[in-house]
Amino acid sequence: MSYTGLLGTLRSYEVARGRRWAQPVMRDSVLHRTLRWMQDRGLVERDRGQEWPFTAVYRLTPPAMDLVGLVLPMAEWAAAHEDLLELDRRIWAERRRRRKNSRKAHRSRSR
Repeated sequence: MSYTGLLGTLRSYEVARGRRWAQPVMRDSVLHRTLRWMQDRGLVERDRGQEWPFTAVYRLTPPAMDLVGLVLPMAEWAAAHEDLLELDRRIWAERRRRRKNSRKAHRSRSR
């Protein structure tokens, strides 16, 4: 897919989480860095056209396609069990809050 096509496709996706989450905006710079990172690690191949305007087409490498086959079932599971993931988020947020408050209390006692 072309860079512009990728950007448009990514921007068209809706957030799987509840309605209270804002729709993320895919920025050009984030996509550019991500594609470069994936290309450096052998997950994406980039073919650049020879004529003006130059266009680049990106494609997943065979190892990346294998990875998609592994990750897709996990993403489908996450979408089907969003309630469990939200519960986990709340539990972790509470743990972080308690840990932060515990550190504040410890610092104030040691002064």
